[in-house]
Amino acid sequence: MFPGDYTNPEVCLRRAYMCYFAGVYSAYYWQGAAWNVIIYNPFEQASKFPKPKFEYYKHLAEFFERYDYNNLSPYKDHTLSAYGLRSSDGVFLYYVPQENYQLSNYDKSLWNKQGTYQWFNTRTGEYSQEMPYEGGHYVSPWRGEADSILIRNSKSK
Repeated sequence: MFPGDYTNPEVCLRRAYMCYFAGVYSAYYWQGAAWNVIIYNPFEQASKFPKPKFEYYKHLAEFFERYDYNNLSPYKDHTLSAYGLRSSDGVFLYYVPQENYQLSNYDKSLWNKQGTYQWFNTRTGEYSQEMPYEGGHYVSPWRGEADSILIRNSKSK
């Protein structure tokens, strides 16, 4: 088995999310399932053997089942430091790298609307508590640990 261009699972996961937030699909490519080799028991290999992180892509798939990717389109307005998707029914998703200090949302037209926000951890699939949306500056609970997605739901409940 030869190493691919990207061998770090977190970097591969980030690239997948960046593809999705650019409006295109991605695919999980693990060297152990490549055309030239099949490793049918990757978790039973020696400790130094690079293990796949299939769960990362399970979380990605579940996220885009919950927020139907077919109803989303790229959205770049009103934030300077995140990658955005929006739906026609008032859901805004902002992909925020772990190195980002805060997400500042400058869409003042949304500040007075009812709705909520919460965070999604791209590595663990965990959601934060849902909070009332007020606009302004937001800091991911996983800053420095994992990339996350700010979910802004502007629909009234």
